[in-house]
Amino acid sequence: MLGVSALLLLAACGSDETPAPGGTEAEPGTEAEPEPKDLEARITIAMGEELPEMYFADSDGERGGAFTIPAGKIVGIRVINSGELEHEIAFGRGSDASTGEFEENLFASLPSDIFVFKPVKVEIEGSVFGEIEAEPQGDFWIRTVFPPETTGEWEIACFVEGHYDAGMKATLIIE
Repeated sequence: MLGVSALLLLAACGSDETPAPGGTEAEPGTEAEPEPKDLEARITIAMGEELPEMYFADSDGERGGAFTIPAGKIVGIRVINSGELEHEIAFGRGSDASTGEFEENLFASLPSDIFVFKPVKVEIEGSVFGEIEAEPQGDFWIRTVFPPETTGEWEIACFVEGHYDAGMKATLIIE
């Protein structure tokens, strides 16, 4: 867990010279955002705050709703912190805001690749994690394949003190 947070923080401080292995670059003169290669499905989860409310939102701006992704396919989850505060994202079941953890963590034993494309390009292969911290204006991808045994509803949460109670929760449906 610490390794993912530290590397994402390091990426936020780096340069913009080396392309990420396994990622795609936008063509010069286009506005396409880079994303990991070989994705069969993708969702975007935006996080932010309009105090006193804090939220997760989909690409249409709907807050606190459900995100649906398929099992058995290469899935990309883009996470964007458009807020002014540091947030984190965790996926699991049985949330306990007082401890900042889930009883069952979705990614604790599910190896995934983490991509950061700017300001420096970084790829972390085969990562397992509890949560990922996202600095203000942070933008990263999680690429994974959800096995059939993960189907069902999971919760998305930010357990930074006070954030969960201020509304930073949503539902992830794997089908």
